[in-house]
Amino acid sequence: MVENVKLPDGSGVVNDVGKSQGFIGISIQYGMEMLTVTAEGEGGELTEVAVNTVEAHWKFSDEELSRLLMGAPLIVHLLTTRWPPSRITVGEIPG
Repeated sequence: MVENVKLPDGSGVVNDVGKSQGFIGISIQYGMEMLTVTAEGEGGELTEVAVNTVEAHWKFSDEELSRLLMGAPLIVHLLTTRWPPSRITVGEIPG
């Protein structure tokens, strides 16, 4: 199973989402990056808005990485009825 990487202290505001509800908790970090996105206003006009990002870092098991390298898709499960703005990127190689 994909492992949520616990973020180090001092790396920003970190929170274990879901832990207080009895789940394992996902370590997330707030304010890693400010993005400017185009959003539609109430009257339909487009406007640029600055938004803060929230990140969760994940590490694949050897078996999962092997499947990905063979072309298996990465599936993101969002527990919501609305698709939130999101993106998926690949992080730096640990060194």
